[in-house]
Amino acid sequence: MLTWKDLKEAELGQTFDSKELKECCTGVYGALSWPAKRPGFAVVVAMKSFETFGRQRHEVCLLDEVESADMWELIERCSGLDLKYDPSEWIGDNENSAADRIMQEMSSDSKLRTFSLTPASIASMDRPYQYMLQSLRRMLREDKRTLFLKDSRSLEYLREIEDGAEVELELGEFPSVEALAFAALEGKEHTEGMTLEEIHELQRKHGLCD
Repeated sequence: MLTWKDLKEAELGQTFDSKELKECCTGVYGALSWPAKRPGFAVVVAMKSFETFGRQRHEVCLLDEVESADMWELIERCSGLDLKYDPSEWIGDNENSAADRIMQEMSSDSKLRTFSLTPASIASMDRPYQYMLQSLRRMLREDKRTLFLKDSRSLEYLREIEDGAEVELELGEFPSVEALAFAALEGKEHTEGMTLEEIHELQRKHGLCD
């Protein structure tokens, strides 16, 4: 039986039985950020909710990531991730007219698995990088780590950004960091929106792992 510990120790891109994956986590989320000043980026994360002294605690584990400066290729690779991991939703900028046009044209290809984007509320913030970077760095603290990125490109990009630089950064500067934030932070918010009773019911229904 797949465990949460197995997920945290697995290599990026590893294939799992879809039923076991869903039984092992509270949720699976995908997110993408379109190509801009750097190549576009997409991630899939698993999220696990724990109850500690009547309060919810969440851990996030990166399962896979893809990168491409070509919007068509990025969508195709996201389609593959959608088939492989079946995330409950994809989060990102759903108001990119070029991307929307390409996705419409690609939807006629029966070989591709289509998916839709849930709007990323972070994208509408003033100075979103301040929120994204500070939140992700808190989740990566060694003493209280709740975000597990392994040897990912996402982590490499995150380390490129110097402390204090987030004040000047705008969306499109680091699509890798943006996609990670959309999945980890907004996915966490969606999971936090569940009541403890709903999580318990989900655990009873799926026999979620410890």
